[in-house]
Amino acid sequence: MDFNRPIEISKGVFWVGEYIENDPFQCYPYLIVNGDESMLIDPGSMLEAKAVVKKVKELISLKQIKYIILHHQDPDVGAAVPAIEKVIDREDLQIVTRSSVRIFLRHYGIKSKYYELEKNNYKLKTSSGLILKFITTPYCHTPGSYITYLLNNKLLFSSDIFGGLETSWKFYADEDYFEDAKKFHELYMPSRDIFNYTLQKIEKLDINLIAPQHGSLIKKEFIKPLIEKMKDLECGLHVEKTYHAKLVDTVKKLEEEIKENQKKDRLLMEQSKLAQMGEMMNMIAHQWRQPLNVVAASALNLSLLNSIGALDDEELEKTTSFIQEQVQKMSETINDFMEFNKETAQDEIMLSESVNNVQKMIMSQLINRSIKLEVDLDNSIKVFHNKTSVEHSIMNIVGNARDAYDDYEGDKEKVIKVYTKEDETHISLFIEDNAGGIPKDIINKIFNPYFTTKEQGKGTGIGLYMTKKMIEEVEGSSISVESENGKTVFQIKFKKV
Repeated sequence: MDFNRPIEISKGVFWVGEYIENDPFQCYPYLIVNGDESMLIDPGSMLEAKAVVKKVKELISLKQIKYIILHHQDPDVGAAVPAIEKVIDREDLQIVTRSSVRIFLRHYGIKSKYYELEKNNYKLKTSSGLILKFITTPYCHTPGSYITYLLNNKLLFSSDIFGGLETSWKFYADEDYFEDAKKFHELYMPSRDIFNYTLQKIEKLDINLIAPQHGSLIKKEFIKPLIEKMKDLECGLHVEKTYHAKLVDTVKKLEEEIKENQKKDRLLMEQSKLAQMGEMMNMIAHQWRQPLNVVAASALNLSLLNSIGALDDEELEKTTSFIQEQVQKMSETINDFMEFNKETAQDEIMLSESVNNVQKMIMSQLINRSIKLEVDLDNSIKVFHNKTSVEHSIMNIVGNARDAYDDYEGDKEKVIKVYTKEDETHISLFIEDNAGGIPKDIINKIFNPYFTTKEQGKGTGIGLYMTKKMIEEVEGSSISVESENGKTVFQIKFKKV
């Protein structure tokens, strides 16, 4: 191999490091070539910066790098970033990392914006369909450490995990690599329990290649045998026993806390579904009431005409056709509600279609309350999200506006407005009412779970909480609210397709 050139290790993924002779601590930067959303992973220290930039430029323009992924804060990972971001010279350049790592990175003088994993559901999806998943590896070897899984290539960028110390350097690991990895992990991993917690996460992934920050790259055939050997490593030889025990306890508590939070979220989701089911049943009852009355009246009329001998074939045909029409409308109503509740995946959706679906569900209730729904949308607007989540979120907000008008005593016309605005990067959907507004002392609480201003039995306090979770589960989407002078405006912001 020519280590003076970039080396392709997987389709569109390149090693762009520098081989330093007789250095047991080789540091590996990687480049994912992905058009104007290319990514540089752990660019390294100033020792390799010149070589890294040279190799990247052989493949792409530096301005095509949109993301720099930093797995932890050590200088062998990120010290070169300030110099590299200057030569990239891109305003929307983002540093991908965890919030706890960002605290330390600022001391390097990094100027770029941050893509914080906690705020993006530990995922990154580019416009070309490239998907990266980020997996936390606490205390391996820093508290905020994580690894990156490139789903499209089944490639794991493992940071310090599977690193090795070796003077007789091999680019690809062989069956003897365990001895090199053992030396590194005995020094840098705090305990076997903590390290095994991370190995359990890695075992669940389908991996074709592991690309660590140090040591050798590990091909598929060596991955499983290496993991099995590393499970028995005695790590943390230079960590005091008391601190070792605290670290283990901390990881266990973190794991328990994660499970408890997941359990709470599942419970809230079930409560939200039950509340929405009740709301749906109420809406179906509203939309069925009139056609049911008409069908009953028509059937009664046929019976009366028949009893007095006045029912002729023409009247029978006319009335039965009318009854069939009403039954068809009722059937369509059920189909609409079933479609509304169908589970969907994240995809491009027509925003006007989602608003129209909500309108069909709730319109009869608004008419009964003399509430006008004014919709002003461009039928061509597309956003990337989950169709079911978007429609349920719109339904929750419009439903809250409907309920707010029940207590409205003002003289203004009852109107709910739905409209959009857009800028260079986002489409915003606005839902506006003038039903009296939200008091300043509670507006910051309305997205909290179980918070409600409705009478007991009329509200669960989880609708807006779940709305926020559903909207913000997709990268680039957010929800906010403003209320002033009796008017309330919810804004749902979507990333442009």
